[in-house]
Amino acid sequence: MPRPHFVIPAHLPPLHLYRHILREASYLPPAIRPEVTHRVRTRFRSHRKYDRHQNKHRATAANFLRRLRAANSGKQTLMEDLIMDAFGRTGARRRSLLSHFIQLEPPSNSDALEALIQGVEVHEKPPEMAELEATKLQNDSSSPKPAETATGSQNSTNSSKDTNETPGNGEEPKRKQICLQPDSKVPAQTIWGKPPTPNIYQAKRAKFWKRISDKTMPPVGKDEWDLLGRLSSGAQQEDQWKVPERRPVAKPSRGATTKSDAWDWEGYASRPAPQVGRQSRLSAYALVGRDMEKHPYQPKFNHQEYSPRWYRRTYQRVWQFTPKMDPNSKPDRLKYIWGALTTPAVPPTKAQLAIFEGADSKGKKLEPPSRSQRAPYSQSRTAANPLETQKS
Repeated sequence: MPRPHFVIPAHLPPLHLYRHILREASYLPPAIRPEVTHRVRTRFRSHRKYDRHQNKHRATAANFLRRLRAANSGKQTLMEDLIMDAFGRTGARRRSLLSHFIQLEPPSNSDALEALIQGVEVHEKPPEMAELEATKLQNDSSSPKPAETATGSQNSTNSSKDTNETPGNGEEPKRKQICLQPDSKVPAQTIWGKPPTPNIYQAKRAKFWKRISDKTMPPVGKDEWDLLGRLSSGAQQEDQWKVPERRPVAKPSRGATTKSDAWDWEGYASRPAPQVGRQSRLSAYALVGRDMEKHPYQPKFNHQEYSPRWYRRTYQRVWQFTPKMDPNSKPDRLKYIWGALTTPAVPPTKAQLAIFEGADSKGKKLEPPSRSQRAPYSQSRTAANPLETQKS
């Protein structure tokens, strides 16, 4: 992808900045372009009428525009971040997928709804008990206790055994094993030898969900998962998923008068001289670099072109972190299928195999055979041909 045609101005109105971002997002790969464009439009329209943090949002949008231009210009790390964000492995879309994933399903029939209503009525307290507890809280000088939770069977489930399994055809990426029990950090008893109170359970559970939320990879739909699998196999070469080329600069239909390189007396007459002679600040060229035609003595930025191999490997890394729901799993025990590499390993050459000569399958060096294990070797002194061994 060639470099952008122009430099970002130091200050842009919100509407112009919005158009610049949409124009730059049109050069992204087609697989991630709809998600990025949808997020940009949603955030702009949500703060279009009244925005309390207009300056902060404008600075964030200008930074996002610079990152988009840098990603389209060959900054590989920024393009990889956009791909991870578009497929819900990081960022706002991952939080949205996770919030939908942990929501409880509503009752499917009337019997399930009746059982849910009865369960709520059982846990409700009669008015006499509620008044008694309210009076007790008023007379008690200590701080009020949190709401009661179902702690009856918590001690039985409070075990350090990890139930993390990896079902499905694909393998989960190799990461540090984490315990999936919310009450695993709850102590069996307090320092006074008493069972833990409900507020201890609440605090430990809150820390557990806060700690595990950054490591959770919510599943995506089947169509999106299949698309990511095809992209990891090299579908980026197809015409449907190729990155579009940068469009030429728009030119006026009528002949416009070109600005001469003469002395800019109007600028010196209307503004201070240091302000006229000063070049644009470096933040205008952040991550993209200065225009080499206007500033030939600026250092060159090491931007690389995106090859089909780079796209394939990037999509493979994202696919390994993306699960989908197994359609054959049971409702009470869900299973997930993770993306796995389908390309076989390249067989080693003879020169590479020579490195492992004299080593066993575990990589340990083989011990030399003893004298008793060596094959007997003797020559006949009376043989006509000294190269032939004596026949037994």
